[in-house]
Formats: sequence, structure tokens, C-alpha cells
Amino acid sequence: MTFIVKTFMFMQKIYFLLLIVFGGIFTASAQLVTTTPDFPLEGKEVTVVFDASLGSGGLIGYTGNVYAHTGVITNNSKNESDWKYAPSKWGDNSEKYKMRSLGNNKWEFKLTPSIREYYGVHAGETIFKMAFVFRMALKQEKLLMEGIFLLMCTEKELLFVLNNRMLLPL
Repeated sequence: MTFIVKTFMFMQKIYFLLLIVFGGIFTASAQLVTTTPDFPLEGKEVTVVFDASLGSGGLIGYTGNVYAHTGVITNNSKNESDWKYAPSKWGDNSEKYKMRSLGNNKWEFKLTPSIREYYGVHAGETIFKMAFVFRMALKQEKLLMEGIFLLMCTEKELLFVLNNRMLLPL
């Protein structure tokens, strides 16, 4: 190959790499909900951070208590509206569902000691997604938003992703 062709191919690889890096930075900076770790595992603790400035706007500047109405979608769910292990009634302001303000319109929610234990999911039941509605403490307030789902992955899927450096299909 000629020098020009080799240089052209090298530059294509550099541009592609830059596109991936900068595209990932801009995408990651504007997410409504993030988790730590990035790939939640049912047997591990997970921290969920909700950025109200990117949502419907219902909680921007809100300083009162915020709660997560949450459940899981499992292999026993009929559809994505069939949340399992959610609180028995809407508006449950128990400490278990209270979020912590991080300031700057961000709210944090920890599921400990593990996702499975937090929700009390029975052994043998598969968790596919965690489902959330973030709301103000007052029951009569308007709903902030509906249907935020965070995908789960198994440890085998996570190892595949990390070893092969690729993203899970949605």
C-alpha cells in the first residue's frame, strides 16, 4: 500500500475513535437517570441518581421531600405495567422510599443491601427491570413522570460486556 492510503486508513480510525469518545461524553452528560454501577446486578447494591432538570420539570427547584415509587418487572409480570414488589399503595412516604437531595436538581436513591433483597424478590424469580416514578411528598401533587425503566443484567452478561468491550442490546 502507498503511504497516502495507509495515512488515510489511520486517520479514519482516529476519527472513528474520537467520534466514540466525544459522542459518549455528550450522551452521558445528559441522562435523566444514572446508576452506580453502570450495569446493575440483582445481587449487588445500586445507587440511582435522578436529574430533575432533564425530566418533565415538575421537581426543578423543589426543596421538599422526594420519594421513589418503585418496583420490578420480573418473569412473573404480565407486561411493563405489571410492577412486582412495589409498595402496596400510591403515596407511601416511608423512609424506605425517600430520596436524598444532592443539590442542583439531583436526587439519589440507594437500593441496599442488594436489589433482590431491597425489593424482597423470591428466589427463582428473574428480575428484568427496575421501574420508578419520582414524586413529591404530597399525595395530591401532580405526577412527575411515569415509566422510567432501568435494565438489569446478569453477571454472565456483564462479564461478556466487559471482556468484549461492547454494549448490551436494548
